[in-house]
Amino acid sequence: MEKDFIIAQVSWLAQAKRNYEFNSPLCYLAYENIIRYFQKHNLTTRTIIGEDEMVDDDTLIKVSDLTNEGFELFKKCFDRWIAKVMDRNIEPTNYKMLDNALKKNPVKLIGRL
Repeated sequence: MEKDFIIAQVSWLAQAKRNYEFNSPLCYLAYENIIRYFQKHNLTTRTIIGEDEMVDDDTLIKVSDLTNEGFELFKKCFDRWIAKVMDRNIEPTNYKMLDNALKKNPVKLIGRL
């Protein structure tokens, strides 16, 4: 039996309590861009956000929203990519890390959790 659960939600990052200045608009932009990246590369099982939609605090990604390859890429790169964007080490449109992971090590399809 497959377990489905939320693996990312915008509000988890955008609304976390911090003792430092945080760029919330950048957080929303990063989530929008990475979701669009996954959708563009057919790594999702459904449209998470439509062309004219923007992410909000309720935007989330579940395991079932991603293909097996998408889930493997998510596990491998999502947290690192978001951290680099939020630390302003890369732009939210810089997908080099994701592209390299897809090219370097094509993920073998494995069973879901």
